[in-house]
Amino acid sequence: DGCLCLVGSEMCIRDRMKTWPDFEALVATAIEPCLPQLELMRRTAMRKSCLAMGVAAIGLAALVMWRHALGKWFGWLGGLDVLLCVFFLSACKSAYVADFKRCVIGPIMRFLDDSAIYTPSQSISQMEFCDSRLFDSEPETFSGNDLVSGAIGRTAYRFSDVFAACEKRVFLFWKYTHTIFQGIFFVAEFNKLFHGRTTVLPERSDRRQGSRIGLLLEAILGTWIGRTARTASGLGELVKLEDPDFEARFVVYATDSQTARYILSPSLMRRLVEYRRTCNREIRIAFWRSHVFVAIGLKRDLFEPPLFRSLLNRSIYQQFVSDLYLVLRVIEELNLNLRIWTKE
Repeated sequence: DGCLCLVGSEMCIRDRMKTWPDFEALVATAIEPCLPQLELMRRTAMRKSCLAMGVAAIGLAALVMWRHALGKWFGWLGGLDVLLCVFFLSACKSAYVADFKRCVIGPIMRFLDDSAIYTPSQSISQMEFCDSRLFDSEPETFSGNDLVSGAIGRTAYRFSDVFAACEKRVFLFWKYTHTIFQGIFFVAEFNKLFHGRTTVLPERSDRRQGSRIGLLLEAILGTWIGRTARTASGLGELVKLEDPDFEARFVVYATDSQTARYILSPSLMRRLVEYRRTCNREIRIAFWRSHVFVAIGLKRDLFEPPLFRSLLNRSIYQQFVSDLYLVLRVIEELNLNLRIWTKE
């Protein structure tokens, strides 16, 4: 799997060196004995899910054929058909998902950090998500699950799957649901304070981030006025760094450019570049007060087991470790760079 390049041959978390052979040993001893039963449950859930979707499709087809006779009941019955399908799909997978998280996710989290506490039913709060200011839209729909909390040294961290969305209006009457973020949202809390706010965004999101007024002024009146308006929106000034590979993939805004340069050490920038290059994940980071916020965009729920893909494929677990190791490693990079801290 290409993402193994992120970690290389060794992983160091809390001064404990771990290697990919260590992880392979974990898979062999703690995970593989559970896989035959989990694979059987996956196939059963897949068959039931396909049956539920087939029955729902037949029901919708029948409703369409009789729509004139049904009249106003057509819409109600169609909605009921979809809701029943969703309910049965969830019911078909519930036991399989619960056992997968207990037998697979739990051991992997303990392998990465033995202080980790895994709570599948909880998530990062909407307030923490909004406090990061990593996205320019406020979520109207917010959900999440699979909360992991722990500590590396004196630094507490927590992360979970998050889905955030809002309604966007086009023209006068037409609305559509816009996905603000889907993926892993990570929060670390340090015992010291950052000077100001530093925000790291994907390079291609630069034009979308910040206030609309700031972007309009930049287009009409020039870069200086536009950046001033962007500073007023809370992101700060654009900061240019010396790493050309990092500059090609990320854009940095900060209210204190000197602090931003201290925070974004060469080793941290190299790690972010390598992750972006090999795994093709969109990553955003904000440093504010005593918190670090990391958002890793995914097109799927990271903790959910595959339904139409065999569990015997080890790349599933390797990708999971690579994604989680990145956010844990950010803490260690910051703990080693003592110059960024202010006095308490």
